[in-house]
Amino acid sequence: MLRTLAAAGLIAMLVLMPAASPRNDARDPRSVEWLCTHQPQRVRALFDSLNLELPALAKVKKAVADGDYPRACTELIDYYRHSSSAPQYRGARAVKLTETDGPGEQLLADKYDHYGVIKKVPRTPAGEIDWSFMGEDPALEWGQDLNCHSYFGILFTAYLRTSNPAYVGRIDADTRDWVLSNPYPARLNRKGPWGGITIFRRVMAWPPVFYGLQNVDEFSPAARILMLSSIADHARHLMLFHRRDDNNWTLGEVSMLGVIGCLWPEFRDAPGWRAYSQEQVGRQLAEIVYPDGAEAELTSHYHRIVTENVENYVDTFRRSGFAIADSIVTDVMRMWSYAALTLRPDGTIPENNDSDRRDGRAKLKEASKRHDRPDWLYVATNGADGVRPRIGPSVTFPWAGHAIMRSGWDANAQWSFFDAGPFGLAHPHYDKLHISIDAFGRALLVDAGRFTYAEGPYREYFMGSASHNVLLIDGAGQNKLPERAESPMVGTDYGSTPEFDYARGVFDAGYQNVLGRAVHTRTVIYLHDKYWVVADRLETDRARRVEALWHFAPECNVAVDGRSVASNDAGQGNLRVQPVGGIPWRVDIVKGREKPVQGWYSPVYTKKVPSPTAVYTADIPGTTTFAWVLLPARGDVPAVDTRVVSSRADRIEVRVQVGDDVHIFTIPMNSWRPSVRRGG
Repeated sequence: MLRTLAAAGLIAMLVLMPAASPRNDARDPRSVEWLCTHQPQRVRALFDSLNLELPALAKVKKAVADGDYPRACTELIDYYRHSSSAPQYRGARAVKLTETDGPGEQLLADKYDHYGVIKKVPRTPAGEIDWSFMGEDPALEWGQDLNCHSYFGILFTAYLRTSNPAYVGRIDADTRDWVLSNPYPARLNRKGPWGGITIFRRVMAWPPVFYGLQNVDEFSPAARILMLSSIADHARHLMLFHRRDDNNWTLGEVSMLGVIGCLWPEFRDAPGWRAYSQEQVGRQLAEIVYPDGAEAELTSHYHRIVTENVENYVDTFRRSGFAIADSIVTDVMRMWSYAALTLRPDGTIPENNDSDRRDGRAKLKEASKRHDRPDWLYVATNGADGVRPRIGPSVTFPWAGHAIMRSGWDANAQWSFFDAGPFGLAHPHYDKLHISIDAFGRALLVDAGRFTYAEGPYREYFMGSASHNVLLIDGAGQNKLPERAESPMVGTDYGSTPEFDYARGVFDAGYQNVLGRAVHTRTVIYLHDKYWVVADRLETDRARRVEALWHFAPECNVAVDGRSVASNDAGQGNLRVQPVGGIPWRVDIVKGREKPVQGWYSPVYTKKVPSPTAVYTADIPGTTTFAWVLLPARGDVPAVDTRVVSSRADRIEVRVQVGDDVHIFTIPMNSWRPSVRRGG
């Protein structure tokens, strides 16, 4: 039996050997002759997976029938060079805009810039890249990013800018190296080169270079055939071993299966990949996108990623001439609407949960054109173009529990983000009832961001309540909430009137390792074009130490001013935090403290900077209601005169005077609507 198998293998090797009259040097690893000699099973598996009955592949079919696999490879390469598939990736042409490209040159020297950290990736004794390299910091996920080949885009761009074939040569060499060094394992993997998220990202990186380099000779015949053979492996893996839970990873995996089926329809199983993918994408969207358009991780950074990926999915089907389900298009439009209506005045996304502060305007502009939504363009351009949205500018997303209160769509608008929603899937922070505020073109009160995924005191801080504008009880942060919303916010807990907007939320999951009952109810009222009033009620069965945290943006210079704290940067947007009532608050400004960690802000992953945090501390005997005025201004912030008119178990009434302007706020702590009237 073994002799029979060995003989069969030898016959297969001979069949796949190059013809007697060579078309390329069989000693050159970039040639199809070399590939057919050294990887006969891989080559034959590729042609077995193609639909050779397609008329356009008639020459390929004839070569396979003749047993001439080098010629079959050459004919297949010629087919892709002249086919009309994937037109979105074929238009770029190299021009000599510059002699060299810095990022490209860096990559030619094996130096990879990952989240701003530059490392030289080692090579094996044979001179190949060490694809198992993980770097020193696990938070940076070196191994995953290296195997995703996202850097191919940098090399491709460098080639287009310089016409230097060395950049294409590096793509070529790394493609051949990776495919031959990482054979398909045909089993489920959570991590490594064949981990699900890595596959998903690699499939995103390959089409632009595969089709964009079709007329570039430095992209070798062997690299093209190897990439095609691996694409078939990727599709099989995604079909059999994609994740079955509900999150953005699963959605990414099943969507990429459909993308492969669209961009490489020559594979025999491509129709099945497209059909199964659409079925699974539709199911995933139904599970992880709320009716109000928010993705269930409730993390703006990942909402953006999911939205852009589904947009690419829809666009790929349409450009490839395949039908796409109306429900998927509707879902992606709902996600874009959420992204548009939550956008900050400066065009960046909110920093809730594991988010960075990233500009969302360019993608929103593209989406507005693609979906004929001039209202999104209006938001992205601060009203310079497009059509004013029919709703807003303030809007609440009741399933997400996110209330956006703003004065307008201009770049200097007052804007706030109030989180009264559930924990969120996969990337949550312990931050229910947090509020962020921007005004006059500047961030004022912030969510501290995400910084790192590596376990340790900084991960605990950036995930925890201590990095958010919430209450700490007896020094402790919030317990975990339910991850998903089973129903939307009650209608009486949010709304807008011609004079003000409001939203209310309750945190009742308790505080970490804190005994007894402690329930926090927070109501936020935004008096249009003026300021915010925040009313907090802590229901408790015993005396407590309460810390109220107010995290200012790192650019703000913050000082204590009597009982209030205020930023005081000349000519800039500033904010005053003014406590209301007779609570004997003690206030301190903490910035860049390491033990215990406090006063830090992370604009992007792996970066952190000191940031001033106002920490108000008080000891209360039991259930207590208190309030705050958050007053923005350009330049000097006026003084605020406040007092509690009345306080009962079910409501608090406060008087706020700024200059000659006086308002009385009646703020229920239950499901009644608040009211605001002018006072004397």
